[in-house]
Amino acid sequence: MRATLAISAILWVTAAICQPKSTLGDELTRYQNEKNIKLSFDAELLEQISSEKSLQNVPVDSLSTYLSQRFPLVAEKIEDNYYIITLATATYTVHLIDSVGKGDVLPELSSVLINGKAIPSTVKDGRLIFNLRPTISDTVSIFSPGYKPTSIDVSTLFNTRKLEMSLSPKVIKLNDVLIKDYLTQGIDLNPANQSISIDVSTLPLLPGETDGDLFASLSALPGITSPDNRAGNLYIRGSATDQSYIMLDNIPIYSKGHYFGTISPYNPKIIDKVEVHRNGFHPKLGGRVGGAVEIKTAPMESGDLSCGIGANTLFAMGYIKAPLAKNKIGINLGARRSFPTSFTSPKLEAITEMVYAGSVIANNAGEIIADVDVIFEDYQAGLTFQPNKRNQLLISSIYTRSEIGYIIDTPDDGDVPEIYDNYNLGVSSEWNSKIKQNINSNLIISLSSYRSRFRANAAIDEPLSPTIMGSFSINTINDLSIHEEIVLTTKNLNELDFGLEYRNIEIQEDYKAGSPSDGSLYLRDQHSNASIVSPYVNYSFNNWKNWLLQLGGRINYYSRTNEVNIAPRVFTNWYATNNLTLKGSFGLYYQYLSQVQVLAFSSGGFDNGLWQLADNKENFSIDGLQSMIGAVWNKNNWVFDVESYFKTADNVSYYSANKFSDQGRFFTADHEAFGIDFYLRRKLDSHMETWLGYSISEIKVKTDTMTYDGRYSQPLSINTGVSYHKNHFKASLGWRMASGLNGNSIELALARAPIYRKPGRPGQPREDPFAPIDTRFPVVHFLDASMSYRIPETENRKWSATFGISLVNMYNQENLTDKVGRSAGGPGQLDILDRNAIGFAPNLMVTIEW
Repeated sequence: MRATLAISAILWVTAAICQPKSTLGDELTRYQNEKNIKLSFDAELLEQISSEKSLQNVPVDSLSTYLSQRFPLVAEKIEDNYYIITLATATYTVHLIDSVGKGDVLPELSSVLINGKAIPSTVKDGRLIFNLRPTISDTVSIFSPGYKPTSIDVSTLFNTRKLEMSLSPKVIKLNDVLIKDYLTQGIDLNPANQSISIDVSTLPLLPGETDGDLFASLSALPGITSPDNRAGNLYIRGSATDQSYIMLDNIPIYSKGHYFGTISPYNPKIIDKVEVHRNGFHPKLGGRVGGAVEIKTAPMESGDLSCGIGANTLFAMGYIKAPLAKNKIGINLGARRSFPTSFTSPKLEAITEMVYAGSVIANNAGEIIADVDVIFEDYQAGLTFQPNKRNQLLISSIYTRSEIGYIIDTPDDGDVPEIYDNYNLGVSSEWNSKIKQNINSNLIISLSSYRSRFRANAAIDEPLSPTIMGSFSINTINDLSIHEEIVLTTKNLNELDFGLEYRNIEIQEDYKAGSPSDGSLYLRDQHSNASIVSPYVNYSFNNWKNWLLQLGGRINYYSRTNEVNIAPRVFTNWYATNNLTLKGSFGLYYQYLSQVQVLAFSSGGFDNGLWQLADNKENFSIDGLQSMIGAVWNKNNWVFDVESYFKTADNVSYYSANKFSDQGRFFTADHEAFGIDFYLRRKLDSHMETWLGYSISEIKVKTDTMTYDGRYSQPLSINTGVSYHKNHFKASLGWRMASGLNGNSIELALARAPIYRKPGRPGQPREDPFAPIDTRFPVVHFLDASMSYRIPETENRKWSATFGISLVNMYNQENLTDKVGRSAGGPGQLDILDRNAIGFAPNLMVTIEW
């Protein structure tokens, strides 16, 4: 009996499971028979829709409402008792989940693709929302950067309007794989070329910034520091600022930024991507021995017209992006300019106090005793022309200018005006052509023109002449580059790059000042020109199991000294597991254009170093070596990265005084930097992440007889912070701490020398005014914060607005970065004055876009 009942139950369950599910087509067929009406519908379509509920209780006049509430369907009455059921547009809500970390995937970065083309979508309450009239032939997928494209079965869209989709991260060993949100949203790590990529459009607020200052963003990365808290004074793992290559759309940028590098000269509304190289770089890049920063504007291929205006307490800005000629031509325009000099904000005052502390326009208490007029502006323009799918022309240009002026009140000479100004003008064109499916050609032509100019007294208004009163220092660079590259992708996904770069650099130097020894004039007027021809090759092995290897090299011929240098480079990654990658790199690098260290021509401020071409007399070719070994672990919203490095830069040119004189001389020193960068990031949820960076490093400067610690060497540094971004609100808080800068540097030794050479007071022992300076200055630390809120665009409001506030050095800590000597009147007598990093600096920002 029990056996009979068990068998009957099994048969009943089996029959229930095997019973075909009722479809909406079946239900509508029964419905029209029961209601004695005629329904016309696509039977094949409705077979895709399941119906778990009978329609018999639905009144005929409510049928259309019933269908439209549950399915992308509508019932249209044609005549009495005759209805046509057709597809209609429905609203879908999608919840995106990371299949590995189980956290939410940011819908703001995700797109809905119908038959390979993106359709409009919105975000509400952390869900992706889109409208669609689905058809059986549609191919629907969700794309989110860093994840595999995931398809949606169209039948699912016929049956439900609320979906939950699990996205799988990309786990392949190709060049486009990124470790998403390496530091925070919008900052990713590319294991293939060991670079860090910044997506400016999705970058959340970093501590102390509301305006997307690119250089300030870079200084938050492990291994990149701004020791004196000037955004443009970037030290990439110990390399001096002129040893790192800064490019905007292939245009070499020689200006460190506005107001002696304290403000980035780039409009973040025009910039699309920034790629940072800390461990060397691809052989296609040359001319520097430190790091490289590639800044890219966005090609304007399609989309709607967009524009915006905005202002903060430092400058006003505007931009426009416009597609033209049926999306075959697009333009980007951006402009920023400082306010009239009569307006001085608290942040600008804080910058001025930092820049001119210890100079002749500050008293012994560090107070600025002269009016400093600051003007800066930058303009960017880009054009994209795409005649067909195989060819694209990108044209980009930039003009950036700064001018700082003040008047020195001297007891002997009266009022002495001084002006420092610089500009960087550049233009580039890049023609990308797909010769065949697996062969691409890139032809790049760029021109960069840079001038820095310091003038004092009569040299401001009169033509430059050795006979007039006043002094001046002018340095001009004209840099022309022609670059052709061929990229061949093999069938097994390996990649061969080979190319040739021709560069011609012209330098002009004009200098006039009084000689401190006898009051006579010291004059320099030099012109130099050199060509650099560089063929290169690079091969990427992308299809080896668990390995990614790049082998390449660059040959440089330098015309001025007829030297030939070979620069081999290797990058390697071993994917030990899906979560752990071991990495290493090694390369040789050469630099023929560099700044002479120590030289500073104006009476205050920075950024007056002289650019010179190597001639093996005053300025030498710099030989560099870079090596790195490390590992990165990425799992369950955790990222741990550690890299140890060793790098050198030999034959760096120095001058024995801060200004040219008949007693000064050129000499060389070798730089050596080594250290370990630790980095840990934890993504707490889809809205919040926190990070901790810890660096141990040393910088050595070696002459023929002595070894010094580098002036900007900071043995220990910590950078920790937290960022929060949800819906339209963003906030971040960060704390920085580092060892004090080196007080016993080669720069201090050079400053001591003329004091020792001068005779002391009769009958009194010589005193060393620099004796009280510590070997290392005290620890520096900052607490920074930022907040912003965005009023979004809606159907009824065709504009959006963003408001923000940033606070730098919130507790106004006095961070000593340097001590300088200023003449106290007697022979060999100096006042030793402090130079501090920036104090408390608030900034407000508002942007309106439409």
